[in-house]
Amino acid sequence: LKDVNREEFTELLSVIYPSCKEITENSAEFLLKLGDRFQIVCAIDRAEKFLIESHEVSRMEKLRIADQYNLAGLQKHCFSYLKTTADFQKVMYSPMYRDLSNEMKANLFEKVIERENNK
Repeated sequence: LKDVNREEFTELLSVIYPSCKEITENSAEFLLKLGDRFQIVCAIDRAEKFLIESHEVSRMEKLRIADQYNLAGLQKHCFSYLKTTADFQKVMYSPMYRDLSNEMKANLFEKVIERENNK
C-alpha cells in the first residue's frame, strides 16, 4: 500500500485479527492513524481505550491525540483532570497547546467557564 509503513500495517492487522495483539505507547497513535485511514473502528476504539487507561502517555499528549483523531472519550478523560486554574494554565502554557485545533481550544475555554460558574 502506498504511503503505509509495512511494520505498522502488520501491527494494525495483529490488533484487529484474532490474535488481538496488545497496544503499547509506541503503537497507539499509528494504530489510530491507520484505523482512521482504513475506517477500522475496532482498532480506533481499542487504541482510545488503551490511551484512557495508560499512565505512560502524558495528559497533554492524550489531549493532542484526542483532538487530532476526534476521540470524544479520550477528550472527556483528559478534561476530567482539569479541576483548577493551575491545571488549565499547564495546558495553555504547554508547547503542544499551539498545535491544538481551534475547536479544542474553544472546548477548553468552555470547560474553564463551566468550572468558574460552578464555584
